[in-house]
Amino acid sequence: MSIVGIGFADPATNTAWAAAQGYGFELWTDDERSLVTAYDAVADWDPDAPLRHAYLLDDQGRAVLFFEGAVSLGPAAADVLQDVRRWRAAAGEGTAGE
Repeated sequence: MSIVGIGFADPATNTAWAAAQGYGFELWTDDERSLVTAYDAVADWDPDAPLRHAYLLDDQGRAVLFFEGAVSLGPAAADVLQDVRRWRAAAGEGTAGE
């Protein structure tokens, strides 16, 4: 399982911002807005603003869990981990690698 952030800024800006925030995960650039469009994460009020949702994707890229507003307003990390554990158990993936 990997954590990846996605933003609209250029790669250098994303890398610098992620480092300044102390993020320990990759931050990808979606300059064509194809990923945020596919996952319906573009703000209605500002097409230049990706919404701060979190998704758990399966190995086919399908969203199997969704956390609306997870970055700033969403559930506690413990709640997210519990949801992931439940999903993995239901999918027969166990808990290896946690």
